Amino acid sequence: MDKIIKIQSNQGSGFDSVRRLCDFDIPSGNVYDLSSSYVNLVASVDTAQDSTMIVNLKSTFDGKENLFPNVAFIKNAHLTSANGGQICNIRKVDTLQSTLHQYTHTFQELSQDEYANPTNTISKKFTRNSIFRELHREGSNESLKKEARIMIPLKDIFDYCDFPEFNSNRHGTTRLGLELQVDKYVAQASSDDNHASKNNRNVFNDIAIPGGGRVDTNTEITTKTFRFRDEEISPYYVGQMITITSSSGGNPDITADRKITAIDYIRDGSASNRKIKLTLDQNILGQSPNSNAVLGATYTNAVTFKDLVGAVTTTFSSAELVLRVVGQPQGLDNSPRPYQTYISEEYQGNGAQPNHQKQINIEPNCSGVYIMYPNEVISQNVDLTSASSLRLRHNDIDLTNRDINFETPLHRDRLMMTLSNSGYPVKSLIERVPDTREDESQQHSYQNTDADHTIQTRLVATPLKPMNEFSLLQINHEGIQNASGGLKRVIAYKEVQRVV
Repeated sequence: MDKIIKIQSNQGSGFDSVRRLCDFDIPSGNVYDLSSSYVNLVASVDTAQDSTMIVNLKSTFDGKENLFPNVAFIKNAHLTSANGGQICNIRKVDTLQSTLHQYTHTFQELSQDEYANPTNTISKKFTRNSIFRELHREGSNESLKKEARIMIPLKDIFDYCDFPEFNSNRHGTTRLGLELQVDKYVAQASSDDNHASKNNRNVFNDIAIPGGGRVDTNTEITTKTFRFRDEEISPYYVGQMITITSSSGGNPDITADRKITAIDYIRDGSASNRKIKLTLDQNILGQSPNSNAVLGATYTNAVTFKDLVGAVTTTFSSAELVLRVVGQPQGLDNSPRPYQTYISEEYQGNGAQPNHQKQINIEPNCSGVYIMYPNEVISQNVDLTSASSLRLRHNDIDLTNRDINFETPLHRDRLMMTLSNSGYPVKSLIERVPDTREDESQQHSYQNTDADHTIQTRLVATPLKPMNEFSLLQINHEGIQNASGGLKRVIAYKEVQRVV
């Protein structure tokens, strides 16, 4: 029977913008299933008002509110063994794997990723969730602040690890070395006011003040018109601080901050069926505390979310490697086996010039090249438009009979050809990383082309015929725009075949 073991990182004092190295020593003596093993980054998010309210969260990664895979937390990575030496050593693994992730996962798989990563979720229900919070949308149990484990599968870092057996008796003690970039993740308080107002979900029943005096019965309020098909689309949770604005004709508005202590999702078949009733910690229009409500008046009530005052702090306290030990090995790794890995070569473009040529070395046994633009974590460059083109020559032989313009059938055909040649499943040609802003619908999260919303990925790929000696690849860019600095950084990931 298989079993699970956990290994703490050699660096145990936490990680930040300075403390970036995270190493693990995998002991010999077992056969491991690296395809089912992963790294956990242990993290928590604290706010200045944790003692008085539960603050819901949103986040940015690399300064953007988009859906990033967890492998983006790793900048560089290497895997070495005592007996086999270097197995993999990939620079800018974040750009390589985060970009390929968009093509090798379906829309449904990308949606599932949301529930395992700390970056924002796509707004399918006009609500927001975070792995650092356990939000109770019904009942009276207080919502909780949680310590989360950010899971990074080893097979998302190295293709070599996508194999069911790793015989550490043959390889010896193995070192997994990671350079993290956890400082790119920034948690923020989420207000979601516009989400709450969607279809009047923030409008609650009117309250009539008796002419004889204010009464202390207004600790419960029920949504006025909107009916929730389930509690999951409710933006309210126990422990949340809300601001209630009560209005009545020409009378002054009354504003009160209250904490939600209980939530009832009404299912009794009455006129209030499928509405939400909130129980508050204090009256809103009563005598105690004195609300100054006008006697005999009727007040309409609208809710907004209380903004956080103070700092939000993210702490990455530790890291652990979770290994699956194979109980009954089949001997799949008892002898040297072939695998593929990447050698990268990075260079700087020529800025504002519309054309650029560069010649790079191609190592022996190279079967393909992925050309990316690591100006951010995910490969992108707004100055490479559909009017821009690229052409490749391998040892003075053109690899295509015409220029490859971005976003054309030829561009996608070469990309699919290279991905298939690499053994990757081609599951999507959506070249946009979805936006996760609070006011985006699920469809709009992919289609919004406004600045700083969806990320337009840029990737050119070509298969190569493996050769036994070094060769040369010429990369020619033409039609480069100059709206944001021109070509800037370019990186070529050369896929090489090895045996270990």
